[in-house]
Amino acid sequence: RLYKFRPEEFVAGLDAREQERFLKLAGHDPIVMREFVRNRFKNIKPDIEYKADVHPTALKVYEERLRNIKSDLSISPCIKSGGAPYIPGSSLKGAIRTAVLYNRVEVPVTERDARKLEAETFGYDIRRRNGSYQRPDMTRDPFKFLKVGDSNKVKKSSRLETVTVHTKRDEGWSEEMTMLREITLSTLTTPKHAPEFKLTLTTRNDPATGKTPFSVRRLIKDCNNFYYLHLRREMEFLAGIPDAQGWYNALDKIYEKLPENSCLIRFGWGTGFDGVTINYAKEPKEIKKSRRLTADFAPLGWAELRIYG
Repeated sequence: RLYKFRPEEFVAGLDAREQERFLKLAGHDPIVMREFVRNRFKNIKPDIEYKADVHPTALKVYEERLRNIKSDLSISPCIKSGGAPYIPGSSLKGAIRTAVLYNRVEVPVTERDARKLEAETFGYDIRRRNGSYQRPDMTRDPFKFLKVGDSNKVKKSSRLETVTVHTKRDEGWSEEMTMLREITLSTLTTPKHAPEFKLTLTTRNDPATGKTPFSVRRLIKDCNNFYYLHLRREMEFLAGIPDAQGWYNALDKIYEKLPENSCLIRFGWGTGFDGVTINYAKEPKEIKKSRRLTADFAPLGWAELRIYG
């Protein structure tokens, strides 16, 4: 298992003889020092901040790196509060904004200034007397009237896995840069332990019009339009990796059975360029040839968003 603990508390809990040995090993033999720490779990246990399961592939990679002084042992954890993962409301709101923007822009998009494009599309741009664009007026941004709070914390909802960058080249797919990342579980990876994160989404009326700029029905429609397009494009791009395409086939089946108050959405680390931009609406489009996949070739960031009320 993966354990996060306070190293200063660990060292303070050693007796004087073991503290001296630890300091010598840390300065001259880090590999032996690592084993020194691992063999004293009883000293670590009282100061554990949180713990998570480890995928067998991640364990194998970590054990190999542990014995190599030049290896990168860094691990990127999920964002947490009180030792448990949660979803920042700003992250989900950003994903919704991308979908709404894509559905409202005039295609093809040739504007390269993202701030200008959003201001003109959402109607909060300020114009000069001659009618040319001057700057955005953020106080008129309609997304000020949509608030998404942070989710609840969900314990036992993550696992340490390897994430590898897969790049499509002329000669085929290549794998490079394997990272150790803590990621959340899902109904596809562990059906019996799939976490549900609950967030509060609130819409307010625009004082200028007396109406809310958003309706739940429109938000769900915009998200499904954009993210289902994204799902299909990713499925086509990853056709050369059957295992990865299998995950998208499973997502496609989930999409077909979604209730009216649900949509698929993608956000968070590993989502990829096309999932967090409106690149599909641009002309010419930017081509990104790399994708991040887990050891089981699962794509990252996909979730079902279900809105009640």
